[in-house]
Amino acid sequence: MPLAAWQEQLRYHDDERRGIARKAVKARWARHLPQAAHEGVIRFGDIEIEAAVLNDGQRVITYSGFMMGLGRPSNGRQHHQAASNCLLF
Repeated sequence: MPLAAWQEQLRYHDDERRGIARKAVKARWARHLPQAAHEGVIRFGDIEIEAAVLNDGQRVITYSGFMMGLGRPSNGRQHHQAASNCLLF
C-alpha cells in the first residue's frame, strides 16, 4: 500500500474508516442504470429502427433493433436458422 494511503488511514478513527468503507461499498454496488424516458421508431425510407431517449437525454438504438431494421439476423442462432431454410444445390 502506498505511503499516502497509510497516512490517510492514520488520520481517521476506526469507526470513521468503517463508515467511509461502508459508504464506498454502497456506492459501488448501487444500480443507477439509465431508464428509457421515451421510445419510438426512426424511419429511413422504408427502414424502421427502434430507438429510445434515456432519462439523461442520451439517444440510443440497440444492436438487435438496428440489425432487424436492416433485415438482418441480430444473433447467431437466427442466422443459423435462416441459413437452414435455404435450398441446397
